[in-house]
Amino acid sequence: MYIPNKPAKYAIKVVMMCDVGTNYMINTILYLDSNTQTKCIPLASYFVEELTRNIQGTNRNITMENWFTSIPLAEKLLTSPMNFTILGTVRKNKRAIPPELLQFRSRRIGTAMYCFDKAETLLSYKTKPNKFVILLSTFHKKPNVNQESRKPETIEFYNSTKGAVDTLDQMCNNISYSRKTPR
Repeated sequence: MYIPNKPAKYAIKVVMMCDVGTNYMINTILYLDSNTQTKCIPLASYFVEELTRNIQGTNRNITMENWFTSIPLAEKLLTSPMNFTILGTVRKNKRAIPPELLQFRSRRIGTAMYCFDKAETLLSYKTKPNKFVILLSTFHKKPNVNQESRKPETIEFYNSTKGAVDTLDQMCNNISYSRKTPR
């Protein structure tokens, strides 16, 4: 598969779930193509449900990137038998995002705007003059701010748990599998 934003442009794409504490891979699925049969559910939701099948009911938090994150998936993962909370970035073009969260130009850097609904929390955080990030969380229920860094706890938690898959990918790329031969 051709992946233009990766250092190795051609690779076998693997969707995986890793433990953030150890960076060990918990489960993996080969991504064959976008025509994968998914029983009428979005492909990203299908991958999350399949990857988490072995750890259902363990009341864990799943941190995910924006391709996987959606409000319907967050609601489904909260219910039994899955019992997962999620935290993930959300693409800005999703219809479920209130327009107020997308208006960031008049806000100061480091400011946050929250939107609460049932079990979900949406957070819009301005990181730079022309940049902001939107996060969806079913784990964080209150707009707590870290007094030292002045960042919302949701952002701090996301930053501390987002890198397990990237770390594993980097470790695998640094290992050489070549063997010496007598030729």
